[in-house]
Amino acid sequence: MLEESIALIHRMWSEESVTHRGDYFTVEDARILDRPAKPVPIVISAFGEDSAELAARIGDGLWLSSLNADTIATFEQAGGSGPIFSHLTLCLGTRSGRSDRTGPPAVAQHRTPRPVAPGTQDRARL
Repeated sequence: MLEESIALIHRMWSEESVTHRGDYFTVEDARILDRPAKPVPIVISAFGEDSAELAARIGDGLWLSSLNADTIATFEQAGGSGPIFSHLTLCLGTRSGRSDRTGPPAVAQHRTPRPVAPGTQDRARL
């Protein structure tokens, strides 16, 4: 479904009118009246080998909920060359403990619960 939808989006960015009858979507004479000057990058989220290969094949980049070396390697080996995005959620304080935050930054004092799929690696371990 994702592959078909992205192919349809790419067609609509490049063609005046699109008629499509696919496995998941049917559109007739679909048009974008104010297309972007250049296609907007579509970044694909991946949590394993299959989705990393799909991201390499149809996406313009890779999104990870945490840095996972195996998923990144699969993406790159499958020909993925776009940017790789991830994030780390944490809370910083100051070494002095002052509430005005004028002191130098401290090492993370508390890690918030991370939005990570079970079994994925933590950024600090890579």
